[in-house]
Amino acid sequence: MDQLLIGAKILKEEFPEMPIGDSFESLCQTGIDDTEQFSVLVVSIDDFPKRLEDGGKDAAVKVIVRLARIFEGMSKTRSMLWGRLSQDRLACLCLDMDEDQAVELAKELQRRFILSGEDTVSVGLAVYPFW
Repeated sequence: MDQLLIGAKILKEEFPEMPIGDSFESLCQTGIDDTEQFSVLVVSIDDFPKRLEDGGKDAAVKVIVRLARIFEGMSKTRSMLWGRLSQDRLACLCLDMDEDQAVELAKELQRRFILSGEDTVSVGLAVYPFW
């Protein structure tokens, strides 16, 4: 699957351990087996098809790599696993993170992304346990 994704080669070079697609989902499943609380954030690059159409493949790859670098930087100070879900989506599993912390992480991620360029991202999050 990863060979069909835009920027797969560049991401593999820069983040050789980054799981993609099913391997990311399997890693997450393993990570939550003994965890009482966790949060999952799915980050989608807004208007990605338009970015690809207007700027071409190189511009789209730059946006994906920029988002991956933000995830990588944030993972150095948090207990999180991250990877690529699809063409325009990355996600992270944050162990022992409650809803308030997940919302703050989502806001911080959006702030960092907008500061590094003109594109924006949308973040969906799920928290366990959910009351």
